[in-house]
Amino acid sequence: MKTSFWISAVLCLGTGAAAADNPFAGTWKMNPAKSKFTGNTISYEQLPSAEWQSTAAGMSYKFRMDGKEHSGLFDRKVTWKQVNGRGFESTTKAGGRTLVTQRHEISPDNATLTVTSSGTMPSGEKFSDVTSYRRQSGSTGLAGRWKSEKVQISLPTVLEIQARGPNAIRMALPALKASVDLPFDGSEAKAVGPTVPAGLTFSARKLDERTFEFTEKHDGKPIFTMTFKVAADGKTLTETGKPAGADEPFTAVYERQK
Repeated sequence: MKTSFWISAVLCLGTGAAAADNPFAGTWKMNPAKSKFTGNTISYEQLPSAEWQSTAAGMSYKFRMDGKEHSGLFDRKVTWKQVNGRGFESTTKAGGRTLVTQRHEISPDNATLTVTSSGTMPSGEKFSDVTSYRRQSGSTGLAGRWKSEKVQISLPTVLEIQARGPNAIRMALPALKASVDLPFDGSEAKAVGPTVPAGLTFSARKLDERTFEFTEKHDGKPIFTMTFKVAADGKTLTETGKPAGADEPFTAVYERQK
């Protein structure tokens, strides 16, 4: 699954007065069956220092398999431990709050890795997603490179967009209680919400009347770029993009709810 804040953790508003002239405005719900999140890779490497390094979407962090907290990406704290011969458990926290717990299970033939991610959103909604990976390198254990083949999403993302005049929108993710006001001039804006990492900004530029480009940065460095396009009939919103540090495209298809 993507590591973008926008999707994995990503943005309860009605439509404004300008909504009738803004094709983006409305409530949109992702359809997992029409979306594609497979093909991304994650690597685990055991270092000479006895640390481990995890790399995904071109971003890395180090940890120890000791059940203690270590610094992860952004302002997150991560804890890793081995629970049996083929199983590992990790927990990611922010500000003392648990964001996600992941169970990593390696198949007996060491060919596949199944990751079950579970937790509770700021809205109180619970999720339990399952991603299956196929080994690309390495031979046994967690160490190696893994490529996702199947993603099961239990809580599809709901995205709400409100028109803010003719050249701006507000995007919100109710499950995260997070939102961002975006002018279509490329200027950077900070999102607000209980789990938004420090230093994370977003910007947008309209490409045409039904399409805009969306960039996510951390401390000024691009980490994800996406394009949102509303279908001519106004019924679907398609997000395509990829991380800045890897050529691993993804597609999310949202269907209009209202």
